[in-house]
Amino acid sequence: MLHESSILINEELWEQANWIGTAFASSEDEIPAIALVFEKETPAIEIFQQWQIDFGKIDVDEKLRISIIEGEIPDQSEGYTIHITPNLDGILKQATDSEVQVDVTNKYQRLVTSENSTGLVDFKSSFAKFKQYHILPAFYIDESIQPIFDFALLKTAIDFRDAADISENDIDSAIFK
Repeated sequence: MLHESSILINEELWEQANWIGTAFASSEDEIPAIALVFEKETPAIEIFQQWQIDFGKIDVDEKLRISIIEGEIPDQSEGYTIHITPNLDGILKQATDSEVQVDVTNKYQRLVTSENSTGLVDFKSSFAKFKQYHILPAFYIDESIQPIFDFALLKTAIDFRDAADISENDIDSAIFK
């Protein structure tokens, strides 16, 4: 039986770090980034350090799945949701045993947008150009978002989805609960 040697989403560290927001960075000349903004620096850095131990600085096998779900979700503000899960397809493809145990802990956050908000649109455009992006930790320091680039993880896969296309048994259905 294959057991994942580490938990991709360490619930205890995420609770300690307290994910409070998300920011996008994009430009004409650089690979775009998704910055997960945390309240507590040490446990947040530990999350990304563990990912670098598990994947290196590049998630070549795309073991970590990132999806951005746009569209209306009942009883939630207008915006989009970022959903972070293990990539079950990628993990199962690498499995050679007939039985696999995978921790399916996930994290998601609904981001409320304004009419003037262009962060996601700019990120999508930049991702289409570069075909890759970084995900990294960030913190509020002196009322501004401070990314920590040393712990960035380079990824090439991201799922852009519409909430209306998500069925009951879909991995992204967790955002409705």
